[in-house]
Amino acid sequence: MGVKLDIISGFLGAGKTNLIKKIIKNNFLNEKIVIIENEFGEVNIDGKFLKKDNIDIKEITDGCICCTLTENFKDCIINVVESFTPDRIIIEPSGVAQLSDILKIFNDEKINSMVNVNMIITVIDGENFNEYVENFGAFYKNQIINCKSIVITKCENISQDKIKKIKDDLKNINSNANIICNSDSVQGEEIIFWGEDKNDFSTIKYIKKPKKNTSIKIKKHYRVNVEEKFENVSFKTNKFFTEKQLEDIMKKLKDNEFGNIIRAKGIVKSNNCKQLKFDYVLKSFNVVPYKFKEEGVICIIGKKLNKELLYNFFS
Repeated sequence: MGVKLDIISGFLGAGKTNLIKKIIKNNFLNEKIVIIENEFGEVNIDGKFLKKDNIDIKEITDGCICCTLTENFKDCIINVVESFTPDRIIIEPSGVAQLSDILKIFNDEKINSMVNVNMIITVIDGENFNEYVENFGAFYKNQIINCKSIVITKCENISQDKIKKIKDDLKNINSNANIICNSDSVQGEEIIFWGEDKNDFSTIKYIKKPKKNTSIKIKKHYRVNVEEKFENVSFKTNKFFTEKQLEDIMKKLKDNEFGNIIRAKGIVKSNNCKQLKFDYVLKSFNVVPYKFKEEGVICIIGKKLNKELLYNFFS
């Protein structure tokens, strides 16, 4: 049997990294875990948060493992299995990755012989679900169609009626998927329970490790070059910011002064040797203190970005 391999997919800002932190906390205590972290931009920010949990991280940056970096991804899996001999590999694709293309990679005979595809979870941003479906259509639905389980995040910010409507819409897209609403009261063990489908629900058959010389079946293959659909700008910065300054910049992002920005995140230096972490997702944002000392890094994804103006503001 190959190494267990879990895929935690989800669109930009859905909460993939936080979900990974939740499911590995107090779980898999006797397992050696390696996380493969794919960042669409040139710098990896989420990997910095995961490294604080003493987990081995392999980073693949400046592209997407579903298209332009497919061969890098294959090489990375082989290297991880041979060099680290892990019990479990967790993959966090870029938020703009096509899940169907990622699953297709496991038809490779060598990869197929080394790993056993286990959990395939797609994380859904409950607050922005309707807007994403409307604006990104089949591209966005690809991650929903091809997963085994769905975790809805930000449930505390939306009504029960809206949650029910989202669940109904998700079932219309993927009737076989287990669906769970993530909140502070939901433990990682519960997500793993449904993610690994231990309740013996009727599941999507292609997610099991196929027999030799058989192919993983992709339910819908919506081929797209991600780099043609989205732009990114990412860089390191030594500039200092106050919390107020960052909030003012986030408001400018909301007003589309820098282009149509879907996702922005970063760690920057602040006063008194402190640092701040900011997250921006589709016109909502938060700025919080960051307790670890890191080099300032910024990553922004969207369309028609004014890269020069963004660089001038942040560096």
